Amino acid sequence: FIASGLLAGILLGRFCKSRESFGKALAACYSTCLASLMLCAVLAAKGILRGSSGWGLWVLLVLCTMSGGSSLGFIGIGIEATSLYPVRSSFLSWGIEMVVLGTAAILSYYAAGRSGFLVL
Repeated sequence: FIASGLLAGILLGRFCKSRESFGKALAACYSTCLASLMLCAVLAAKGILRGSSGWGLWVLLVLCTMSGGSSLGFIGIGIEATSLYPVRSSFLSWGIEMVVLGTAAILSYYAAGRSGFLVL
């Protein structure tokens, strides 16, 4: 999940250089993440994704790679888009990381309990 997000972020940041391509890339990231997470949720709710079947783990790996690449990959575009403004890159990267990690901390605080996630 995280490795695919890092790779996708680097590639999207490298190849999406113009302002016109940012919107298309973000829409593709959003659509891909939405589709992969919805498919994962449907397969899990129907009991198809279980640890007992080998193909289920491969399907889960593919879906996690797609969702990780698309949900974390947009950060590469975000850094590239904000680098168009006159700001030092260290402040820019720090600010983006603080927003991402702060949002994740708040969501984790309200969604997780002692025995796992309360809200999926």
